[in-house]
Amino acid sequence: MHVQETYQEDDSIEFGEMRGTYDLIYIWNRIKRALRLEDDFGQFKLAMLQRRRSSNLERSRSEQSESKAGGKEDSSQIRLLDSTIQDSFVYRPAEATRDDILERRALKREFITMHPMYDKSLWVFSPSNRFRRWCQLLVEPSRGERTFGTPPSETLSSIFIVIVFASVVVNVVLTAMNTPVYQKYQQSLEPSQRSKVYGYTDIAFTIIFSIEFIVRIIADGFLFTPNAYLLNPWNNLDFFVLLTLYIALFANLSPSTGWSRAFRAFKALRALRLINLLPSIKETLDAILVAGFPRMLDAAALSLCLLIPFALYGQNVFQGLFYSCNDNGVLDRGTCIGESQQTMSAPQPDTSLVYMPRVWANPYVYSFDSFWAALLILFEIVSGEGWVNVEITSMQIVGKNLNSQPDASQLNGIFFMVYNVAGSVFVLNLFLGVVIENFTKRNGTAYLTVEQRRWLDLKRLLRQVRPSKRPKQVPQDRIRKWCFDRATDKRGWFYTAMTVVIVLNIGVLCSEFRTEPSQATEIKGNV
Repeated sequence: MHVQETYQEDDSIEFGEMRGTYDLIYIWNRIKRALRLEDDFGQFKLAMLQRRRSSNLERSRSEQSESKAGGKEDSSQIRLLDSTIQDSFVYRPAEATRDDILERRALKREFITMHPMYDKSLWVFSPSNRFRRWCQLLVEPSRGERTFGTPPSETLSSIFIVIVFASVVVNVVLTAMNTPVYQKYQQSLEPSQRSKVYGYTDIAFTIIFSIEFIVRIIADGFLFTPNAYLLNPWNNLDFFVLLTLYIALFANLSPSTGWSRAFRAFKALRALRLINLLPSIKETLDAILVAGFPRMLDAAALSLCLLIPFALYGQNVFQGLFYSCNDNGVLDRGTCIGESQQTMSAPQPDTSLVYMPRVWANPYVYSFDSFWAALLILFEIVSGEGWVNVEITSMQIVGKNLNSQPDASQLNGIFFMVYNVAGSVFVLNLFLGVVIENFTKRNGTAYLTVEQRRWLDLKRLLRQVRPSKRPKQVPQDRIRKWCFDRATDKRGWFYTAMTVVIVLNIGVLCSEFRTEPSQATEIKGNV
């Protein structure tokens, strides 16, 4: 970058001398980096930090060599100092020490002073603008911290967040209440009789969220400023939801066509605004989807290595064997023709007969006739849903082009039991382990040694330990003292006897069944 090259070529150059040659390059680079959501100040502060640290280390090296003048220099110390200088160019700028933070703030102040347009929100509101300072009192900076301006007020910002959060919750609740059935009922009414409550609420919430958006971009800028609105990935999601609000608002004004219904479906995205307002949800999604996404891909690839062999085996064994006739009285495919009489229960005690066409077909939702169909049903079985129906169908197989019969091939159920154990237990635990690992890496637990983890586990156990609550004084009365000794002695005969009685009581309760003799019921009642 031009700034970095200039500082490396001449350390004595002043900020004012660079203004004329840098402005056009600065504006062009800001536009390019804005499209990638990068901060142009990063290159500037990296060059300055490297230059200052290298000069300090070189100064310390020269002082150390002068102090050893006339003697033999320690080559190991010189090599160590050289490696330290090299490390300062690579590793030190990322360290969040106190001196680094103060130095970065000073450099950022110099950079903004040198280019005042860099910190002008919407190229109109400067850091000293009163209206911008009032907006900054209401919201936190979207990214980093404000170099110039006003820090957010705890009271005003809290009130502003509560208002926005309540608006989001009410908006989501009203969207859930405005069901398609209710919308269809409203469309069946005359225009004068239709309710306009939901239309007015959509307009009101769109105005509220637009005001919030305007306050945030005036306070910290939209794209090109140091703390710009779109530099925060979660604000990108809020901005997209705001656009969907306007799309749904204009879709309500148009006739009920396919496109308008598709645009109104964007209302389902309004609940995503809660993510940016709840830090716990934000951290969870960041740990699972953002930080843990590569590991989730590894877990998905490993899961496919388990699903594919089972899908191929199931295809080879059950291909074309799930077909059956809807008439249980038919034996094979050749006789599954014509119509059959089916008995259907009526509201009255009598029954009614209807004629139904015989159909030879697969079950409606699953089969093993192709690899993709087998992979799809096995993927569904991993979730633990619907695998019993597939297993029962496989156990009813008689043969190809033969109608199914109950329990004709019971051994086929072993395939689904083995896969259910291997798939559900292994795959689900695999993804769960990836999520837990991401959480432990984010909170630092994954980087602790064995002794440190043991110490934390012991600390958690000690927090749960509570001493037994006993009277301050032992009862002096003989009867009360005897009862007190029996109740507090956890290893005496009284405690053991009560434990045996409780176990016997549980055993009696578990021995009850529906068709038991009346005498047994009477005896258990007396016991």
